[in-house]
Order: sequence, then structure tokens, then C-alpha cells
Amino acid sequence: MIRHVDPSAIPREIRDEPRWVCWRYELRNGKPTKVPYTPGGRAAKPNDSATWSNFEHCFEALSRDGFDGLGFMLGGGFVGVDLDHARNPETGEIADWAKKIIDRLRSYTEISPSGTGIHVICRGSLPPGRRRKGHVEMYAEKRYFTVTGDRINDYGIQDRTPELAELHAEIFSAPTSGDADLTDEDRELIRRAMTAKNGENFRRLWQGQWQGEYPSHSEADLALCNLLAFWSRGDAERIDRLFRASGLYRPKWERAAYREATIALAVTRVQEHDLPGSERNRGACRPSGAGEVMLISLPLTDSGNGERLALRYGHEIRCTAPDLLDSFFDYHHAAASRASSL
Repeated sequence: MIRHVDPSAIPREIRDEPRWVCWRYELRNGKPTKVPYTPGGRAAKPNDSATWSNFEHCFEALSRDGFDGLGFMLGGGFVGVDLDHARNPETGEIADWAKKIIDRLRSYTEISPSGTGIHVICRGSLPPGRRRKGHVEMYAEKRYFTVTGDRINDYGIQDRTPELAELHAEIFSAPTSGDADLTDEDRELIRRAMTAKNGENFRRLWQGQWQGEYPSHSEADLALCNLLAFWSRGDAERIDRLFRASGLYRPKWERAAYREATIALAVTRVQEHDLPGSERNRGACRPSGAGEVMLISLPLTDSGNGERLALRYGHEIRCTAPDLLDSFFDYHHAAASRASSL
């Protein structure tokens, strides 16, 4: 846990900005997650500056109230580059690929709380497009970076807009293995979807941009699959192929139950709307109850039930009371157990 932060190690360029939060480790879906808070203990949000504070208040709360660290909200001309799994925490050795990026950006760079990651903070802006690929993430808004002060160079916050643009183009413009699997018809579908009335929404999801617009990555997955189901006339195999080429693709998509449930639910929903063209062609997208079958197939765990709830009702409800959510899990677990014994 990072509780001993040396303020003098943090550049004044960001220390003087009112964009600070505290954070605390909490279990989310069974994984430790860095959850941001105001110094007073309320939830902090990347898209709500009223929940941010100044460095002094957050630093005082860090030692006083048992938070695990400090965070800085990106935006306002501040860009963050996150290099995951770039450092050996035992030897301190930094991977060659990460060294090249650090040397290229020549701006404030520090070690992440885990000791395995590297954060670079610059001034500048990012081109439109994807924000995450492999071990590299680049953000200019609607995200916060943990700040440890465990710096590895002597740079302040430097304006690196040209360097950021070049790095972004090299990393995110390169074709992925999923891109290579797309047919000419698939590329035409993507073009039509991006130029449609709601094309900007499709474009952002396709490029992997969901933070600040969807409560979770999983809900963004479903939103993109809804659009892909519409444009592909409910072709589940094609939806899967297209999704793998999108910026939202991640290892979780390889979990068959999650992938099939998401696609099946999207295909089910497209029945309620007119398909592209002059006729509904309902038969092409009818899943014969597959959506419900796949929802039941998710594991009967808190994580599985959370996915089930988000996939089935995430577009209709928001839960702000953890106790009620726990009660739902207990009820749903019991109901599913009874169903499985029939």
C-alpha cells in the first residue's frame, strides 16, 4: 500500500492543480480495485470536477483516514500514458519496450503502486481513436492516475503533443490480428455504421472508448454488440468476428459463457427494431431463447450473477445500494439452484 508519499517528488505543475482525489483498495468482482474518493470519503468521479480537491486536502486525508494512495484526474491538458507489466518489482529492471517510450516522451515518470507498472504524465492532447492496446494505455480525460511520487527521472510535466501523436499512431493504427480476419463486406458494414445517424456512438465504442459513457466495460461490450447485431442482421458468428477487431476486445471475451451470453442478448434485442433494409427478416436474428439459456449458464458466483444482472438489465437499472445488490444475488442464487434441480 502507498501511504508514504513525498510531496516534494511530485511536480508542482500537477500539485497546484485542483484535480486530486484519494483512493482505496476495494474488492470488485473478486479483484482488488483502486476506487477514488474525495478527502471527505465520498465517491469521486472522473466526469465530475465537483468531486475533486486540491493536493493539500488529499494529502492530509491520506495519512489521517487510512486511504491507500493519491490520484490525479487527467484532462485539462494533462495526458497520462500507462505502461503495464513494464517493470520487475524485485530487480527494478524496466522492459526495453517501456524504456523506449519513456525516453521518447521525456516527461515526469513514476512507478505505479504495484511496482510493475510505469506512469508517464505529460501536457498535450491525443488524437481521436483507441486508448488501450496490449500493455499500453493513453488517456487525456475521464480517467485518473494513481500518483506515488516514486519517480524514475528528473523531468517535470512537459508538453509532448507531437510525440504523443506519433506514439499513438504507431501503437493504435497498426492492424490487429482481428483486423486481418475482416472481410471486405465487414469493412463496408463498419463504414456504414460509422456514417449512420448514430455513427459517432458506434465509432467511439469501436475504438474502445467507453469510460465516462458506460458504467462498466461489460455494458459497453453489450452496447457495441447491440449495434453489430443490428447491422449484421443478427448474425452471431459475424458479431463475434467483428467484435474481436474492435477496441473493446479484451481477454474476457474468450470466456465462452460471457461472449455467447452477450451476443445472444444483443441478437434478442434486435428483434424489437427494424433491421437495415426494407424488411425485418426476423428469422435471421431469432435466437430461440438462447439469450436466457446463456444467462443461466453463467457461474453462480457473485461475479457471475453480477454479469447476469448487467447483461439482462444493465440498460434499465442502476444499483446504488450494495446491500440490496447482495440480497438480489442471494435470491437469484437460490432461484437458480431450485431451477437446476428440476
